[in-house]
Amino acid sequence: MKLKWSAYPLMEKQIKSVVSLKKKLPPIISYCETIPGIVTAANDYFIVSKSIVDEFELESLSKPIVQKGIFVNGCVSLSKDKFKSLIDQDKPTHFLDLSQADLTNQKHKNYISIGKERKIDERYKCTLRNKWYEVPGAWVSDGFFFKRCHDYPKFIYNDADALVTDSSYRIKMKEGYDIRSLIFSFYNSLTLAFSEVQGRYYGGGVLELTPSEFKSLPIPYMKVTTEEFNEFVEAFHNKKNIDEIIDRNDAILLSAQLGMTDDAIESLKVIRKTLMDRRQNISKSQFS
Repeated sequence: MKLKWSAYPLMEKQIKSVVSLKKKLPPIISYCETIPGIVTAANDYFIVSKSIVDEFELESLSKPIVQKGIFVNGCVSLSKDKFKSLIDQDKPTHFLDLSQADLTNQKHKNYISIGKERKIDERYKCTLRNKWYEVPGAWVSDGFFFKRCHDYPKFIYNDADALVTDSSYRIKMKEGYDIRSLIFSFYNSLTLAFSEVQGRYYGGGVLELTPSEFKSLPIPYMKVTTEEFNEFVEAFHNKKNIDEIIDRNDAILLSAQLGMTDDAIESLKVIRKTLMDRRQNISKSQFS
């Protein structure tokens, strides 16, 4: 494993330690496949609020969708109640499957005409379609992982059966494994430290994981029951900060399951914090 420049603030001993740990655990790709979310070519046209749906009588064409990670901040399970609260706030939560439009319905025709007036039909992705307003790949996954984050990655169980945009990766589990166990297993010091080691950062200190970077993250996968996952969801919702969840899961995944010592776990926490602080502080210095 060749560590990229983002790992350079670490001491040589720490680098050897993380390289050794990675060799001992399977990567996430061992448990699932990742597929980019829907590419609409015009999110503000194909993803709309309830008020727009009502105005143009588009209810029969709409499907629930999560457009941005900010809409699911602070949770690891998107429930139907949580999604309904987004609808009630008139957030853009409706994906329009215009391939099903009734062209004898004047309001449907008007909405398609608005897209042509905005020249959305001339956008590159739209020109590749048989009909410019027919967005392909609208299928629902068990969970999704947002490729960009600030303090920690967002890995969400899709209990609301919602679609997602290409701001995230759709997760399709391999036979014998389940999405809830994968999400539970993700939140530990080892996997989160490697998110910082392998990821890259952008303006504002945003961390991004490309598909290959996400797939290669080491993870101490552990099968959990529905009850255990629900307890985890509740703890995540009630947390004061992410460190509470990391400490909780480290005790289960790293200490009890892998037999790691307290010192080894503490070293992983230092690695993650060192790289996260560097990412966020360098970003601040660029704009100071």
